[in-house]
This record gives sequence, C-alpha cells and structure tokens, in this order.
Amino acid sequence: NLRGNFTNQINEFHNEKINALETIAPTATSKLSSQLNKIQTEFQSLLSEQHVSVTKEISNFLGTASLPTDSVIETFLSGVHSAAENLGKEITSNAYNFEREATSVGELLGVKVTTVSDHVLTLVTGPAQDFASEVTSKGGEFATKVTSEGGEFATKVTSEGGEFATKVTSEGGEFATKVTSEGGEFATKVTSEGG
Repeated sequence: NLRGNFTNQINEFHNEKINALETIAPTATSKLSSQLNKIQTEFQSLLSEQHVSVTKEISNFLGTASLPTDSVIETFLSGVHSAAENLGKEITSNAYNFEREATSVGELLGVKVTTVSDHVLTLVTGPAQDFASEVTSKGGEFATKVTSEGGEFATKVTSEGGEFATKVTSEGGEFATKVTSEGGEFATKVTSEGG
C-alpha cells in the first residue's frame, strides 16, 4: 500500500545516510590522527633537541670549572637558571604553537572526533556544508543530523519504542513526516513556496 511504500522509501534513505556515516567517519578520523601525530613527533623532537643543548652547556661548564669557588658556583647556577628559563619559554611557545597548529589542521581537514565511552561524536565541517553525526550505542538509540546550505535533514531512530521520526527542510519548501509503529500514527506535511 501507499503507506508501506512510503515507509520503505524513508527507511532506504535512512540506511543510505548510515552507510555514509560509516564511510566518512573512519577516513576523516584517520586523516586527522595522522596529521596530529606528525605535529606531535616534530614537537617532541624539538624538545629533545633543546634538552640536549642545555645538557651539553651544563656539561661543558662543569668540565671547565676546576675550582668550585663561590663565584664559579653562582655563575654556574645563574647560567643554569637562565638556560632553564629559556627552555621553559621555548617549551611554552612551542606548546602554544603546537596547539594552534593542531587546531588549524583540524579546521583545515574539517574533522573533529571525540570518543567518550560508547558515545561517539563526529563533526565534519566544509565550505559548502556542515555534516554532524552523533551516535549513542546504549539504549539502542541512533541519532544523526546533517545540515547543508541547501537544506537540513534530521532523523532519530529509537529501537526500544519502535519509533521512527524524520524531518527534512529545504530552502524551497518543507517536508516533514513522522512514523510511529506502536501507535500506528502516520503524519505527512508538504509545504512549497507556491502553497
């Protein structure tokens, strides 16, 4: 019947969105992870070089200081303190640069991935569209929202209650439908610019 066919079409569209999520998220996550690992490696390498440089300066000074007079000790401690301050400033500066560059890379790739327990949040931002997906495995709930310049698509599926709801909004008009299996409810609204 018409209702069954319509529900099947909505389900097919929903499944295509799920497949898109499963395809995009791992690729985006991999790209971001690769870039951040590269930056982190460079940052750690720089810190190691700074540490080696300071250690070498201290070793050289100890090697030339034959008599540990008060003056020599004061000069040495002053030099160590100065070197430590400089290293601290260098670390702070590079930590800031690292964070800023990591943020820049994240914005450039348009990907942010956060995982907390079973809660996975993926945000992909591009010049022509904002694509956001939120998946929660506990409770059997699956929710996703996709926003683009042309329109908005949002759907929520809860397996326990048997509820299926979807809303599609575009610039040219509005199309909204809600299907609830338990109550047997079926509602459809179509609005266009002409009427």
